[in-house]
Amino acid sequence: MAKQSSLIKDILTLFTGNAIAFLAPVMLYPVLSRMFTPGDYAVFGLYSSIFAFLEIASAGRYDFAIVMPKQGDDGINIIAGGFFISVIYSVFILVLAIFLKDFVALKLNNVDLAKWLIWLPVGLLFISISKLCNAWLIRAKKFKSASINKASQKIAEGSAQMTFGFLVVGNGLVLGDVAGRLFNALFSIYQAVKYGLDKSKVEIKSIKSNLIYYVEFPKFGILPAMLNALGGMLPVFIISMYYSVDESGNFNFSRILLSVPFALIATGISQVLMQQVSEKKNENEPILDEVYSLALKLFVISTIGTIIVYLFGPVLFEFVFGAKWIVAGEYTSILILSTSISLVVSPFSILLVVLGKIKWVSYWQVFYFAFVSSLWFLKSVDIFYFLTAIVAIDLISYLLYGIIIIKAVHDYNKALAKTHV
Repeated sequence: MAKQSSLIKDILTLFTGNAIAFLAPVMLYPVLSRMFTPGDYAVFGLYSSIFAFLEIASAGRYDFAIVMPKQGDDGINIIAGGFFISVIYSVFILVLAIFLKDFVALKLNNVDLAKWLIWLPVGLLFISISKLCNAWLIRAKKFKSASINKASQKIAEGSAQMTFGFLVVGNGLVLGDVAGRLFNALFSIYQAVKYGLDKSKVEIKSIKSNLIYYVEFPKFGILPAMLNALGGMLPVFIISMYYSVDESGNFNFSRILLSVPFALIATGISQVLMQQVSEKKNENEPILDEVYSLALKLFVISTIGTIIVYLFGPVLFEFVFGAKWIVAGEYTSILILSTSISLVVSPFSILLVVLGKIKWVSYWQVFYFAFVSSLWFLKSVDIFYFLTAIVAIDLISYLLYGIIIIKAVHDYNKALAKTHV
């Protein structure tokens, strides 16, 4: 019971920071929604989707391995290796952006996107630094510091977007995103060094041995995760290519708002679960009761939020963001069902990584990508039918994911019980 209370306490610590991180800029949305047009959000939605896809490989997925070693020095050398990979990766993306930005913008039916794609490698380097340093804080159980980092990024991002909006400097949404990531990277470095990240512990030999030892993270994690992310991006691309700019902008505005509760709750839970379950696994302790208890709490929270948004979405959007976003409210009333199921299931996917079931994650991610790809056959239907199809795909996929996660946890507990007999 004491350890379960510790889990809830750590989650609440990260939740508080995440709440500040995401509610602070949300409070600016009524202003931002009046500064920027659906066309601005159409560009930003495409930019952020491409960024989310590329960000997966930015540190070679080694940020997930930092909490795994028993020795702290190994964790530091994994960070060093991940940073080296990030620099090479960012340079590679820069070259691609220079030569392919116009081609990509034309294919996605949004020529305004081209000039903003050049910012991708900059943001990727910043987020790699943040991920690596925050993973160190999670390893060190400095959950409060990790939550402060996230809050600092979102507050800086929202403030920058508002500033650029007032100054009418290009697409302030993209520039604000880059500014927020820069601030978060610098602050994350400061926090990590403060809590034991010592560069004097870095050794080339140790970097190589740890990158090889944890090679399963990039080997089985990058491609399937990218396919999974691409599956999440396909609706953004399809709507951009085959629907109007206003429909694309309203869809992206809805997606951005729906990402808030997911990032607010799910991210913090995943980070704490990874640290706690890694520790329990090393000590041969069961995890089933804690998982079920946490899942039930998430289900209740998710259900309440879904009912409210489903019934009052358009009214809330008109009141808070202005009349031009009523359609986005209608979209949100449908898409909330996807967010709801994802919110309940996704935080626990990290258990498959910790329990050594990385291949299971990969198989599901490939399945999800294949399933979402079927949306290409619906590109000519009314957008509300298209959104309903997205929801149906997510409900089926994440229910299957939940079953896979439950099986992995049960298998772990059964194996543990046999060793204690």
